[in-house]
Amino acid sequence: MVGIEPYERMDLSYQAELIKESIDNSYHKSGIRASSNTQVTKQTVLNSIRRLGNVENSDAKLPTKKKEAKVIYIEADEDHVAMQHEKNKEIKLIYVHEGRIFNFKGRYELRNKRYFTGSLMDSEDLWLEVADYLEEAYELDKVEKKYISGDGASWIKEGLNWIKGSEYVLDYFHLSKYVKVATAHMPQTFTPLWNYINRHNKAQVRQVFHHTRGNYKYYFPTKS
Repeated sequence: MVGIEPYERMDLSYQAELIKESIDNSYHKSGIRASSNTQVTKQTVLNSIRRLGNVENSDAKLPTKKKEAKVIYIEADEDHVAMQHEKNKEIKLIYVHEGRIFNFKGRYELRNKRYFTGSLMDSEDLWLEVADYLEEAYELDKVEKKYISGDGASWIKEGLNWIKGSEYVLDYFHLSKYVKVATAHMPQTFTPLWNYINRHNKAQVRQVFHHTRGNYKYYFPTKS
C-alpha cells in the first residue's frame, strides 16, 4: 500500500542521495554522508548507480535563462575503463565550465560545470552535444574566449571544427609532463622555463628550448 516492493531495503530518495554524494566522493564516503542515522557499504552505493541505468548527456536540466560568461573552458580527456562483461573500453570525457573557484571546503571546484561522456558515442556526436549545449545555455555573442584543452589527441582537436571561434591549448598536466621531458638532461633550465611560461614570454621560452635542444646530443650522443 505504501509502495514498498518485496526485499526493498532503501527508498528511491535515499538511493538518489547516495548517487548524488558519489559525484564528488568515494563510494565509501558516500555511504557515510548520505545519512547520519545509518550507513551502507560501498557495494550498495555501486548497486544504486547501476540500477540507475544509462543517463543521456541531455537529461541534465538546462538553465531557464541563458548564462553570460566572458570565458568558457572546454576540457577533454579519455581513459580506459574496465567494463562488466567485456574488455576495457576507452571512454571519452568532455567537461565545460567557467573556470575554477575556491570554495568553503578549502579546495578548488569548477564553476557551472557540465559533463559529457559516452562509451559508444563517436567523437563527432559527443562534440555535437557540446555545441548544442553551448548554444542553448549561453549568450555566445557575449563570450570573448572559448578554450579547448587536452593532450593533443586528434579527436580533441576535432572540437575546433564544432565549437565556432574556439582555440586549442595544451592542458596543465600534459604541459608539466612535456616541460619535464624537455629539461630532463638539463635540470637547471626547468625553473627558468616555467617562469617564462607563466610570464607568457614566448621569445624566452623559444630561446630555452633552442638551448636545451642544442645540448641534447652532448648529453646523449648518438651511436656512430
